[in-house]
Amino acid sequence: MEELDLIISCAASIIFSDPLLSLIKTNYYGAFRVVSFAKSCKKENVVFNHVSTAFTHSYLPKGSTIPEEIMCTDDPDTVIENITAKDPAWINKNENSLLMG
Repeated sequence: MEELDLIISCAASIIFSDPLLSLIKTNYYGAFRVVSFAKSCKKENVVFNHVSTAFTHSYLPKGSTIPEEIMCTDDPDTVIENITAKDPAWINKNENSLLMG
């Protein structure tokens, strides 16, 4: 960790049919763990680059652009806290309504 200059994070699940809690654990908390690791590096100014899963699989023709849109105006941390505070069985039963807003 003393000689680390660059961290590229592109680890995530793009199997969006996985259970919501599994996706939150991998895609949301996983990103926080990588950031925490980057902050723990001894070398100053370690570059951290996160590649979003939004652009990993597109049906659009080559050269097309994909605009990023904020789909939720609520604070993402609050949304995750509200979901994960619920009973896992309730989350599984209500997954579709949670994802569709």
